[in-house]
Amino acid sequence: MTILEAIFLAIIQGLTEFLPVSSSGHLVLAKAYMTLFGGTELSGLNDLAFDVIVHFGTFLAVFAMFWKDIKEILTAFFLGFTHLKDLKSYSDEEPLFQYALLLIIGMIPAGIVGILYKDDLEHLFSQPKIVAGILILTGIILISTRFAPKIKMQLTWQKAIVIGLAQAFALIPGISRSGSTISAALLLGVPQKDAARYSFIMVLPLILGATLLTLFDALEQGISIDQTYVLVTGLIVSFFIGYVSLKWLISLLNNGKFYLFSFYTIFVGVVSLFIL
Repeated sequence: MTILEAIFLAIIQGLTEFLPVSSSGHLVLAKAYMTLFGGTELSGLNDLAFDVIVHFGTFLAVFAMFWKDIKEILTAFFLGFTHLKDLKSYSDEEPLFQYALLLIIGMIPAGIVGILYKDDLEHLFSQPKIVAGILILTGIILISTRFAPKIKMQLTWQKAIVIGLAQAFALIPGISRSGSTISAALLLGVPQKDAARYSFIMVLPLILGATLLTLFDALEQGISIDQTYVLVTGLIVSFFIGYVSLKWLISLLNNGKFYLFSFYTIFVGVVSLFIL
C-alpha cells in the first residue's frame, strides 16, 4: 500500500466512522475497488492492522470532541470506589456515575460477540459483495428513525442494553455502528444530542482494546519502516477528517436530518453489487 492509498483510505475512514454509513463497509469496498482497478496490497502486514489504526485515529477525534464529558464521567466513576459503603446514595446523587454504569452496560454485548465470533466477523471483511448488500440494510435502519417518538425520555439501563445489542450487531461490516446505535436510541425516545454522545463515548474502550491487541500482533510479525509510514499517515489523516465529520454529524442530528444518509447507503450498496 502506498502513502497516497493510505491517505485515501484514511479519508474514507475519517468521513465514514461517524457518519452513519459504515466505515468498515466502506473500507472493504474501497479496497475491493482498489484491487479491481490495479491498486497495491498492504504487504507484510495484515490489512486489519491498518483498519484498526485508522479507527484509532477517529478514537482520538472523539476524545478531542468529548474530552470534558469523558473527564467528568471518569472522575465520577472512580470517586464511586471511595463511596462503597454508601454507593447507592452516591449513585442517586451523582448522575454521571449512573451514566458511567450505563456506558459499561452498553459495551458488554459487543465485547461478548466480538470475542465469540471474532474469526467469523473477520471473514466478512474479505466478502465485498456481502458487505454491499448489508449496506442496503443500514439504509433501512436509518429510514426507521423517521418514526422515532416525538416525546423524549431519559436513558435507562433497559435502553442501554438495547443500544448495546445494536452496537454488537454493527460488528458486521456494512452495518453502521453510529447508525445502528443512534437509530436505536432515537427510536427509544432518547434526545438527539444524548444519543450521539452516548453512542460515541460508549465505543471508545472497545476501539482502544482492539487497537492494542492488533498492534501487539503486528509487532510480533515485525513492521518495516515503509509500513510504519503508512500506519502513521493513516492515523493522522483519519484523526483530522474524523473530527470535522463528527462536528458535521452532530449538527445534522440537531436539525433532524439523520435519516437522509439512508439514500446514500442504499445507493452505494446497490451500485457496488452490480460493479463487484
